[in-house]
Amino acid sequence: PDASPPRQKHGTPDASPPRRKHGTPDASPPRQKHGTPDASPPRRKHGTPDASPPRRKQGTPDASPPRRRHGTLDASPPRRPNQKVHPDKRHPHGRPPSPQVVEESNPLKMASGATAGLQTSEQLRHENTAAREKQETYYRDMAPGVSGKGAETVYRDKEGKRIDPKLERLKMRQEEREKMENDAQFMEWGRGVAQVRQAQEKLVDEAYEMTKPLARYRDDEDLERMLKERERAGDPMLAFLKKKNVPKTATGKPKKERPSYKGPCPANRFGIWPGYRWDRVDRSNGYEKTWFARESNKKAIADESYKWSVEDM
Repeated sequence: PDASPPRQKHGTPDASPPRRKHGTPDASPPRQKHGTPDASPPRRKHGTPDASPPRRKQGTPDASPPRRRHGTLDASPPRRPNQKVHPDKRHPHGRPPSPQVVEESNPLKMASGATAGLQTSEQLRHENTAAREKQETYYRDMAPGVSGKGAETVYRDKEGKRIDPKLERLKMRQEEREKMENDAQFMEWGRGVAQVRQAQEKLVDEAYEMTKPLARYRDDEDLERMLKERERAGDPMLAFLKKKNVPKTATGKPKKERPSYKGPCPANRFGIWPGYRWDRVDRSNGYEKTWFARESNKKAIADESYKWSVEDM
């Protein structure tokens, strides 16, 4: 078969670049005219000394390294073979043998003092034991001022300031005591200051009455005082008693009595009276009235149940 490129058939478009027509400007660089100076470096004339390095003459010793002769051992590192050998073919058990540990007289040491390179387990154990004994000896022989042995513990807060643990414990106890007092005060305020005072006065009165004999006679001074201080409607001396019992200020002047409402009013669970300007119009949602009705109903049912249970006695 013919290896030449196929000949172009008639009518097939030509793939070569278009030919330059007559009159078209030439894109090639301009040709040098006769008499124009040449820009190339000047040629060396005959007899001029050569600037190139001198050539080695016959018999001059060669400065290059000697060539290896046939049969001489090669000092270069062995080349890696190109062919890939299966690991099972190179090693019968599928893995390369462990490298041999070579003991040196002056082994290399790392910055930590440990020996560098491959070592056996016995060598590592011996080296670790020696390092531990050396460190223990170093700390044992260290001065107490340097090692801090027997020094007093320094306590610091979050900001790094030194603190005294005894003072801190006292401060914490004081804070706990103040917190308990504040909690007790808030508990008292939650129950009501007047209610707490009345409960305490009641306990004191009951304790005082317990010290007295069981029988009470007409000449009992406490009973006589209580009956005198009781206010009764229609008493002609009531105004005088009120004026006499008016509390006084620190200067001795009687305190002004605050105006209060006089007249009937709907009851409530807390016994709170309306203001003295109340116009007697109940604007509540009726819950207090419903609550009292429910309590009265419970009491009536309890009384009826008790009467029915003791009817046959």
